[in-house]
Amino acid sequence: MRALKIALTVAGLLAAGVVLAQVPEACTGITFTRNLYYGITGSDVKCLQALLNTDPATQVATEGWGSPGNETEYFGPLTKAAVIKFQEKYADEVLAPWGLTTGTGFVGQTTRAKLNALLEELQGVPGEQEEEEEEEEEEEEEEVTGEEGILTAEWAPTPTGVDLYAGQSNVAVGAIKVKAMQSDITIKRIYLDFATYYPFKYISYISLYDGDNAVKGMAVTSDNVYEAIAGYYRIAFTGLDVLVPAGTTKNLTIKVNAVSVFPTGAPSSLTMRLPASGVRGRDGAGINQYAPSAASNHSFDLAGTVTGSVEVGINTDTPETGVAIVSDQESTEVELLKFDLEVENLDVTVDDIRVNATGTSYISALRLYDGSTLLDEETASTTTTFNDLDLLIAKDTTKTLTVKGVVPATTSVSAGSAQVYNATVTDAYDANYNTASWSGDADGNTIYFYTVAPVISLTSATAQAQDNNATSGSETGNYTIQFTVTAEGGDIYVSTTTSAISVSVEKSDGTTSTVDSVLFTSDATQVSGAYKVAKGTTETFTIQAVDDPSAAGYYRLVTQYFKWGTSASTPTAYTFSGALVQDLRTDYVYLTAD
Repeated sequence: MRALKIALTVAGLLAAGVVLAQVPEACTGITFTRNLYYGITGSDVKCLQALLNTDPATQVATEGWGSPGNETEYFGPLTKAAVIKFQEKYADEVLAPWGLTTGTGFVGQTTRAKLNALLEELQGVPGEQEEEEEEEEEEEEEEVTGEEGILTAEWAPTPTGVDLYAGQSNVAVGAIKVKAMQSDITIKRIYLDFATYYPFKYISYISLYDGDNAVKGMAVTSDNVYEAIAGYYRIAFTGLDVLVPAGTTKNLTIKVNAVSVFPTGAPSSLTMRLPASGVRGRDGAGINQYAPSAASNHSFDLAGTVTGSVEVGINTDTPETGVAIVSDQESTEVELLKFDLEVENLDVTVDDIRVNATGTSYISALRLYDGSTLLDEETASTTTTFNDLDLLIAKDTTKTLTVKGVVPATTSVSAGSAQVYNATVTDAYDANYNTASWSGDADGNTIYFYTVAPVISLTSATAQAQDNNATSGSETGNYTIQFTVTAEGGDIYVSTTTSAISVSVEKSDGTTSTVDSVLFTSDATQVSGAYKVAKGTTETFTIQAVDDPSAAGYYRLVTQYFKWGTSASTPTAYTFSGALVQDLRTDYVYLTAD
């Protein structure tokens, strides 16, 4: 059976006019990638002579130097004459594209392409026969009994209309739909031709995928792209082993990496051709099946250059408006802002970041951190730029940075405040060394610096409606706000009278009115008419208020300010208002009119 199969295969090849030559030993590992001409030397010259010697019509010499078995690495007159014969034999492919009818003896682009094609043929049909024989020997002369199959191949309908941007990676630009009928077929080789333009000028890497699995990939260079026929530049996926079960279809997806910058004069699109017999598969009977019967094209667009981008935004953990306790002995580092840098499209290196700041007279320096790593420190000013950061951020990731202010030691209880805002990128470049785009900014909140201060936390807040007369509905609001005070940096004193607090009733339309009655109490120790909160301890305070508004509506109790001091004699020396007491409020309650 095996002998009959080989005989039939050889007979078929001879009938088709195929020369059953072996790849010359001198051509092992050789691909013609450079121009060859009279006087040049090299191993590729020896391969050239050996390849010319496989055909009596182009033989270099019948004896002596250059004859079969006596090839040299020197391109002399005999080699030039043999090259001219070769060029004229294949004039339609080698000379016609240049408008020539006679050979030149110069091995240029089209001559090299034809030589490489012949090498591939020698490695193809006869090589496949040898491969089959070796496989049969490894299988201990097992007889092939599988079914002969039918293979079809065509461009899949998707992906289509793809825009490929310079610098993009792993972009699916097309897919080949292969179908096996009557027998399982294992895809062994696929040719892919690019029309008109050298593909290596526009794509740097190409790969073939079976679903999510990468089958084969290769760098696209002038070494592995050759002109198969005039105007078509071929990439060969060889050594494949993709099984397509009988009666099933697979889409083999082509993905590419674009060069970092498209050259001047780049076309608007690239056309890929699936040549006739561009797909070779082996069926269950061990017979090579080829598809498609006719060539077909598929295109994708070159859409210019994509650049990396950076979006600046506030981080959710940025400090709220509040108080920072600073030292009276040494400088204190205070966190002022956390912001995010979100990178898309390509990796981006951020070099410069600018921030604006208020209260710079209270801080000596601004520092930029990546986690615990100090990226840069600059003297605090209303506009501060952190320079030469060289901060690499991978695409599709987010980097969180922190700005901290350095507050010098001070003897003042109230040491000022500062705000960092309008943090933005001012210089960045992407993985292709193009200027990245950036947008957005981040604003921090005002942070107040104290050497001693209370930390206020809401415990509970209630608002209840009470009916105090014969009219229908509840017309009086009873409000309670309970909060804690923790003394940081030193002892805190709070007046036992309502002078410590100011509250008002706020209607849902935003108008406010004075509360009818207020009670302010605490279980804290009283010292000379003041509640004392010892350093590092926490005490609870309660505000109770009753109000009977003149008009129906929704009302709540809000705190306008809270006063405190650092001694019993001055318990109202400092005032917290606005955002520092904004949590000390109740929900709304509906009250009717009297």
